Amino acid sequence: ALVGCQSWEVQDIVETTMINMFFAGTVKTMLPKVPSTSGKMDIIRPLAYVREKDIINFMKHNEIQAMSCGCPIEAGKVDSKRKEIKILLQELETKNPNIKQSIFNAMKNINLDYVLGYTSGNKSKG
Repeated sequence: ALVGCQSWEVQDIVETTMINMFFAGTVKTMLPKVPSTSGKMDIIRPLAYVREKDIINFMKHNEIQAMSCGCPIEAGKVDSKRKEIKILLQELETKNPNIKQSIFNAMKNINLDYVLGYTSGNKSKG
């Protein structure tokens, strides 16, 4: 299968998890590897377990300049749900510096015996 590569990292995954919970009413995140619906390609996120600050430190250490993606939402020129969540996380980090890692870890530690309901493939409970 072909592979499509995306650069999403821990913070992006945490933000997506919170967007889904707060605005879509679902507990869902982005996986490091996802098969496409056609089955012809896999989407991979090789930085899924890497923190943004580690990427920034690596870039500084190796004198790598970041490119601007040109996206008005990313540049903060347009309000977005992701921007709202980013600000909320920054506020929460003042009280709990490990909040992002805790949310990230929670998505790997779901106890299905203690949720109101869930869907997995064609199986639903609750």
